[in-house]
Amino acid sequence: MLKLTSLAVVALSTSALASTPAISPEVVKQLQAMNEADCTASKNGDFETYLKTLAPEYVQVTADGTRASRAQIEAEHAKNPNGDKVTGCSTQIDKVKRAGPLYYLYGIYKQEGVDSSNQAIYHLTERMRDTWRQESGVWLQVESRGYEMTLEENGKVKHFGSAGASK
Repeated sequence: MLKLTSLAVVALSTSALASTPAISPEVVKQLQAMNEADCTASKNGDFETYLKTLAPEYVQVTADGTRASRAQIEAEHAKNPNGDKVTGCSTQIDKVKRAGPLYYLYGIYKQEGVDSSNQAIYHLTERMRDTWRQESGVWLQVESRGYEMTLEENGKVKHFGSAGASK
């Protein structure tokens, strides 16, 4: 019975994806612009601008398994308002998929800067999926999920996620 249920779900998922409308190049440009705006806000230390892009139900899941809600991110920022000093960041979009009102942006995120807790210089590369929805013409990020991450900090390299298995 369980096998039949699983097959039914796979068949349903496949047919749902088959009927998913193509993503317009304009939507891809808008999502890229949102990620670039988040990067600019991070480099400028502008937490309030970044916060405006997050939906109330936003959740961040990093490749090492750490989860944080929007409320937790706000609380952490209140404790450490200066945060890390981001000196560079970028998002390379590999693909965008849509399911109902949600847009899933898959790609590679890179960030570098100075860790505020120990003043270490870091370089981070992460395979990720950001989930966005548009509400009254405004894009809001619902989730950011990291799958694999490489973090180099003061010459030491750590890997997290499926490819690195927390080496």
